[in-house]
Amino acid sequence: MTSGSIFSVNDVSGIPSIDVNADGTVRICQYYGDLKVGSGQSQGVVLTSPNGTEYRLVVSDAGVLSTVAV
Repeated sequence: MTSGSIFSVNDVSGIPSIDVNADGTVRICQYYGDLKVGSGQSQGVVLTSPNGTEYRLVVSDAGVLSTVAV
C-alpha cells in the first residue's frame, strides 16, 4: 500500500484522533485543533537530534519554549 490510512484511532464519536498514512504522515487531533501533552517538566514531546541526543520541549509559565536533555 502506498497511499491512504494504514492505522487510525477514533474517539467515541468516530472522529480520528490519530491517523497514520502509508506515506509516513502522522496526523494527531487534526479535527480538534489542539493537542495537549503532559502537565509538567517531566512529561511532553521528546525530539531526537541527528546525533541521537533526546530533548524534551518545555514551556515556562511565561510561555517561553526551551529544551531539556533527557
